[in-house]
Amino acid sequence: MNPLRGSNPARPLSMGGLVLMAYAVSGYLGLVMHSHVDRHITLIWLPTGIAVTALLRWGRHFWPAITGGAMLINMGMGLPFFVAGGIAAGNTLGPLLTAWILRRAGFHQDFGYQKDVLLFTVSAMIGMIVTASNGVTILWLSGQIPSHEYVQAWLTWWMGDTLGVLIVAPLLLTLSKSSLKRLSDSSVESALFILIFWGVNWLIFFSPFMATLGFVPVLLVIWAALRHGITGASLTVLANAAMASWGTATGHGPFHLMGALDQIILTGYILTHAMVSLVVTALHAENRRTAREVNEAYQRLRKIASRLPGMVYQFRQRADGSYCLPYASEAIRDLFRIEPEQAQKHADLVFSAVHPEDVDRVQRSIRRSAEELSMWREEFRVRYDDGEERWLFGNSMPERDAQGEVLWHGFVTDITLQKEVQAELLKAKEQAESANRAKSEFLAVMSHEIRTPMNVVLGMGDLLLDTVLNDEQKMYLNRLQNAGNNLLELIDQILDLSRIESGQMVLKEESIDVAQLFKETVSLLEVLASGKGLRLEVMVEESTPVWVLGDRLRLRQVVFNLLGNAVKFTEQGSVKLRCRVTTEDPDHLHLTVEDTGIGIPANHLEAIFNAFTQVDSSMTRQYGGVGLGLSICRHLVDRMGGTIKVVSNPSLGSVFHIRLPLRVVEAPAATPVIRSPVAVDAPEQQILLVEDTEENRVLMRTFLEMTPHHLTVAQDGEEAVRLVRERSFDLVFMDVQMPVMDGYTATRQIRRWERETGRRPLFIVALTAHALDGEEQRSQEAGCNLYLSKPIKKKRLLEVIQERIGQADPAQKVREDRPQWEQTDGCA
Repeated sequence: MNPLRGSNPARPLSMGGLVLMAYAVSGYLGLVMHSHVDRHITLIWLPTGIAVTALLRWGRHFWPAITGGAMLINMGMGLPFFVAGGIAAGNTLGPLLTAWILRRAGFHQDFGYQKDVLLFTVSAMIGMIVTASNGVTILWLSGQIPSHEYVQAWLTWWMGDTLGVLIVAPLLLTLSKSSLKRLSDSSVESALFILIFWGVNWLIFFSPFMATLGFVPVLLVIWAALRHGITGASLTVLANAAMASWGTATGHGPFHLMGALDQIILTGYILTHAMVSLVVTALHAENRRTAREVNEAYQRLRKIASRLPGMVYQFRQRADGSYCLPYASEAIRDLFRIEPEQAQKHADLVFSAVHPEDVDRVQRSIRRSAEELSMWREEFRVRYDDGEERWLFGNSMPERDAQGEVLWHGFVTDITLQKEVQAELLKAKEQAESANRAKSEFLAVMSHEIRTPMNVVLGMGDLLLDTVLNDEQKMYLNRLQNAGNNLLELIDQILDLSRIESGQMVLKEESIDVAQLFKETVSLLEVLASGKGLRLEVMVEESTPVWVLGDRLRLRQVVFNLLGNAVKFTEQGSVKLRCRVTTEDPDHLHLTVEDTGIGIPANHLEAIFNAFTQVDSSMTRQYGGVGLGLSICRHLVDRMGGTIKVVSNPSLGSVFHIRLPLRVVEAPAATPVIRSPVAVDAPEQQILLVEDTEENRVLMRTFLEMTPHHLTVAQDGEEAVRLVRERSFDLVFMDVQMPVMDGYTATRQIRRWERETGRRPLFIVALTAHALDGEEQRSQEAGCNLYLSKPIKKKRLLEVIQERIGQADPAQKVREDRPQWEQTDGCA
């Protein structure tokens, strides 16, 4: 780009005139100074440097000034017009070529890079080939030089033009007010430099020591390059060249112009100075730039490190085993209360700040990290002089250097707040666990305390239903039984919700016959539905696999709750259960429960899945329930990895959609089940009942009144152990929670006695009013064969006895015939 384009038109014109005059004057002086070589050729042609500078600084539009200057010189030497014009054309084309190469290659005019020095030198040599070839050829053709001197004349011309570019162009390209100010700022040094310069050159060219001091001017060039940059170095080179040329021309100094070799030596002397100035300047600029970049990077690192929430550091283990911190950020003042410089020589002050109880552990971990070259990670405390203690965390990675020393790079940060938060969280966790245990214990106790009397109430109700009653009495008794069953259902739902919320409910994985499960579930509600005149339908489409993997109990519980709600809130029409697998979603099982009931308002579609929530309070009064069923359904479906949603239209009905992951399995091997009918004429059994509550003892006696079995009663576990040792029994019904000795302890003592005496193990059935998960496992660990939860139905009790008589597996029989969700209500 031409910097003068668009400026005052008078300025380029004046600058062009200045270039023309400078070109002509410097060329004339060069010819006069080297007229002893050839009146047409000089050892140093300074105008080429001026030409290249003008073209680089102000653009190719200054070529007329260069051509004009060359014409003036050539015409002044008495050359014919056309000869002078031809040589002037070559003197213009050479600098144009050099400037064009430099511009295309991205040359930096401050000579701050070695690649720029190389580029500048090569471009000058290439461009001056044009000037030398053109000028010498024209002089030869015009008869100005003989043919045998052609090569020598070409070489002298080419070297002279190249030297002119290498000496003058760097000076003029970098000459500015700032560079001149840099020279003038060190006036004392400049005066000393000039004095040494003249002294050295006098010794070289006018003293007998000329042969031994020829290298000293190079040192002066290096001095100037290091202290004053390219401008000072170029001035020194120009002065050295002028001194060498003048001394040689006057017959002084170590150089003689007796032949071509002498000219090459003198040219090489000057060229050496020029190249040293350029190379040293570039190296020095690169070093300064690198140092500046390193310093800037260091300053950035310091700023970044000072903003980090901790200390960035290097930690060194010396060969003698001592430690130091070559680098530590400003945060060391806050973390260890010492200055960074104090830790650079030795790390004793750092270790002295570490808590006495932690310092040995920290040092051991450092030594281990050094031996294994493994990452160092440690939490430790520091104690300050004022007694304050803080928690710190350190993390660093070691490496071994060439001297065999270990150097860690890492950080240390304050984690006191994190430790305090952890302590608070741990405390809160312990409090929450304690509260959860208290809640579970409370629910267990309440369940036990409610189920125990309910066992009597419902049991006596069953017995009353077996007596002769009139219709009114039966109605009252049925309502009493329904109320009792509703109360037990509420207890079970509260316990389920408690298990889910505490994360204690664990889903099982078992093979499920989908169609059979749904048919069994629907059959439980058929009587209620038919009593209301409702159609209860099950549709298991052919796309549904026969056997799937899942929790049979919980899937049945979800379907039963949804069907039960649908029947409850539907007065006419139908309730439909549909199961299918769609082609659009082959990896999921889709269930829908559809009814024609009262429906759900749109603003309550999500709220109904919340615990203890119904559409309005009138629902509870009219239909009963407390709003736990749907909440439990959602929790269970979520635990199964599925989703549940509802679509409803008030007065038209509702449709619940369930989407569950589908895992198809093969049909399990069939297990034969021996079914023994309940009979009152079964063989007599010696039965021991261990029960502390009088009402339950009376109930059990009443259950067995019409059977041939003989019942013996023990009021606590201690009495039960004694009776087992004294008498022979076929079956033991063991209550779990009793005074003096509980049922589990009694069972363990009985099993231990059986092992010691080699007795055949008794069949012990645990009776419990507890309804928490894990009770069945506790009973098995104690040695019970089976467990039943209160309230106990007469039919179930007799069935267990009968199957025991038939040598069947009562546990299997009971599990199969009981409603599945009751099995995991604890020891039920």
